[in-house]
Amino acid sequence: MVMSVPWPSKKTFAHLHADCFQLWKALEEEAMTEPRPERCCCGGLYTEHGGASTLVCPEGQRALCEECISKGGRICPTHKVLLRS
Repeated sequence: MVMSVPWPSKKTFAHLHADCFQLWKALEEEAMTEPRPERCCCGGLYTEHGGASTLVCPEGQRALCEECISKGGRICPTHKVLLRS
């Protein structure tokens, strides 16, 4: 990303920090809305981790792999929240 603000700028470093923070949040939200149904919250492929379980993580909005279920029971090992059926 190229900023077209001449140096020295009237913008303070606090404003630049705020702009960068807003950009980061927008990119983070965009990345989180991309569905990745083939992956568990841990990032592993279902096919490599025993398949998808019937339990869903409300934070990651996806089913957990069987390996995570065996580790965490009814709690998502990645997000540390209770799972839904």
